[in-house]
Amino acid sequence: MASSDRRSVVLSPVRDVARKDLAVFARDALAFARSLGEGRLTRRRLRLHGLDLDLTVSDPAYAQACERVYAIDPMAETPQAGLRLTVLDGQTVPDMPRCIWTDDVIGGGPIRDALEADNLLGLHDRELDLWQFYDPETGEGVQLMPTPETPPPWEASVPLRLFLHWAMHGIGRPLVHAGTVGLDGDCVFLAGAGGAGKSGTTLCGILDGLESVGDDYVLAELCADGVIARPLVKIMKQDRDGLRRLGVDPADPCLQGPNWQGKLEFEFERLCPGSGAQALKGQAILLPSVTGGEATRARRASAKEAMMALAPSSFAQLFGAWRADLSFLAEFCRRLPAWRVELGSDPAEVAGFLREFLGRSAP
Repeated sequence: MASSDRRSVVLSPVRDVARKDLAVFARDALAFARSLGEGRLTRRRLRLHGLDLDLTVSDPAYAQACERVYAIDPMAETPQAGLRLTVLDGQTVPDMPRCIWTDDVIGGGPIRDALEADNLLGLHDRELDLWQFYDPETGEGVQLMPTPETPPPWEASVPLRLFLHWAMHGIGRPLVHAGTVGLDGDCVFLAGAGGAGKSGTTLCGILDGLESVGDDYVLAELCADGVIARPLVKIMKQDRDGLRRLGVDPADPCLQGPNWQGKLEFEFERLCPGSGAQALKGQAILLPSVTGGEATRARRASAKEAMMALAPSSFAQLFGAWRADLSFLAEFCRRLPAWRVELGSDPAEVAGFLREFLGRSAP
């Protein structure tokens, strides 16, 4: 927007908002996003696996972050379900709607409940003064933030993931916080808290010629004969020591970073051509742990143990649709057998275990 245009725009008034009028403000924000004319913002269209993301942003860097991270479906059919998402900041778009949360109850629950009562989803990050609103009925979402620099550094790793999670729920492919390793069209899901070994195990597998649809967030669909995993994010990340243990030179030109965690990021299909699958059929849920033992060992685990490995991080990082998430994860864990896996210290041995396990698990 030209400087003369900026001077002509009147700063929008700040509205006091509480639970009783939050949904009205949310719908006003969605209507404002819908009204923005061509040429004022940056627009992109990303064809994801099952969803067309029509993205409008006030900061072009946000669009670039999405293009860098998200896996595009080369076989996308027309038409697909659509998510029309607008990301605005008050510095670039000073006339965007603004509000202050004045309710005496603070926290995500009251905001979620107030929006759900009007068939909306949303989130307020009080520290960042960032609002997200999504209308499942129309497939429209809007994010409001004070400045282009508002999002925290980890947002760049999986930008706008809540909107995608909410929209993907609508087509039966919500995000699951898990890694995947596959062979001949089948895969295992790797679940657990940070540091459990999900990313390292995934990378260990693809370096040995196995496949993956992702090591962090993947799309999961419950179908008649099981669970299908599809890619959402094409980027993996690993620290330098972990890369060296797996025989990868941290100076490899495929690697970029470090990111906010000090880890290097890379497209695993570029690092290991042929490793990126478009769809894999789930055979089991593995709950890895790093023990330093000589050999990898596995024992059966219950559906409850699998649920406890998946649910905490899912509910913390994929906030806002907890009822749908709880129902989905419970069925996900009922359909797939779970195993606790104590990872050995030799990457070649771990890769061999994965290959053998997948060979045994396939029907």
